[in-house]
Amino acid sequence: MRLPHERIEGRRTQRVWNVSATTNAILELGDHLLCQGVTRVVMEATGSYVRREGA
Repeated sequence: MRLPHERIEGRRTQRVWNVSATTNAILELGDHLLCQGVTRVVMEATGSYVRREGA
């Protein structure tokens, strides 16, 4: 999360953390980001994802 610095104009602070891939964890993340005034989100996921036919 990058937000404006509390004391230095033009600077930003950054916080990175892991979030579980559960519905409740993602909903809590959304609530947290909304409360912080975040308007843009980019998420990174690592691992292999396979799309199954018919899924």
